[in-house]
Amino acid sequence: MKKLAIKTPDNRLLFTNLNNLHCILEYAKTISAELYIAKCNKELSLDQLANALCGNSINQSNEDYILLKPIYPVFAPKKKNAISTFINNRLIENKSISISDIKTKFPDSQSSAISYYLSKTIKDLEKTGLKTKRIKRGVYEIK
Repeated sequence: MKKLAIKTPDNRLLFTNLNNLHCILEYAKTISAELYIAKCNKELSLDQLANALCGNSINQSNEDYILLKPIYPVFAPKKKNAISTFINNRLIENKSISISDIKTKFPDSQSSAISYYLSKTIKDLEKTGLKTKRIKRGVYEIK
């Protein structure tokens, strides 16, 4: 099952439900934690996770797990993937993105390139377990 893995600055590993990403993203940024999508069987509830992050008693690094994809921090993108990385970050951090946001950030890009990278990024996110939906014309969000 796909879970959210949190690697704390003191190298502890904690697993929670992937849907908790938006609840802990800002805190993870504050403490300089790394976030990954991982396969693991055990997870902590939000209450247990809060206690684990505040104390040093819980460490799940001895569990069987596989880190699938890094979420945060976002590593420096290659030049050609800048649009895709921007879309990915905006969807994860803000939960929504519009095509006009992308056109504002990348004014030299053609509409076909923007559409391609948007659909590619949405498919990649859905492979990792984050579902997206179209809110209205040109606006998408994570469910």
